[in-house]
Amino acid sequence: MVLKSQFGTGNKCRLIVAFTYEAPWGFVKFIGTHAEHDLINTETIGETK
Repeated sequence: MVLKSQFGTGNKCRLIVAFTYEAPWGFVKFIGTHAEHDLINTETIGETK
């Protein structure tokens, strides 16, 4: 409900989540608008250098 109150309803945001089969949980890597999503590299988001 927190995200719904921040972003409203409808298809206004993108979510990128990494899942691992060894653990029963996922890691949220990105939450943002479609415009913000267009500015990131989805292949390398969250990687450290």
